Amino acid sequence: MKNFKRESRPGGGRGGFERRSSSNRPEMHEAICSDCGKKCEVPFRPTGDKPIYCSQCFGSHGGSPSSGERRSFGTKKMFEATCDSCGKRCELPFKPTGDKPVYCSHCFEKGDNAPKNTEQYKEQFEALNVKLDKILRILDSTKENQKEEKTLTDKLFPINNKN
Repeated sequence: MKNFKRESRPGGGRGGFERRSSSNRPEMHEAICSDCGKKCEVPFRPTGDKPIYCSQCFGSHGGSPSSGERRSFGTKKMFEATCDSCGKRCELPFKPTGDKPVYCSHCFEKGDNAPKNTEQYKEQFEALNVKLDKILRILDSTKENQKEEKTLTDKLFPINNKN
């Protein structure tokens, strides 16, 4: 009978991957930083086709610095505006376009961002109703035109008429 124990399989039964201990780290290779020119060590064999960076320069090129510090994305640009609810000056992390109301953080959290003036909605609904009426008239006139064309066709070409 075959031995199916993990230890008997290649790689210790882990699909060919051996568990690394803290002392079994990848081999480090000496290199020279493409930016600052300092000697450094990297966990891969440099081939010369890509730039090599020391840990400090690597962080400035968008990589994660090895010191464990997080990369900073800088401060976000803020835009000044006036709160539509309370009228106070505030700063927003986006540029207001004017087509939507803006609120300071206090009014936004408090829930005071409901519109106070319903007159603007009445105007918008009225404008929508006018547009819908126009669309309906166009559709009705199209149906009437189709009926008139059929009647004219039937008169001109009575053979096509199956009545």
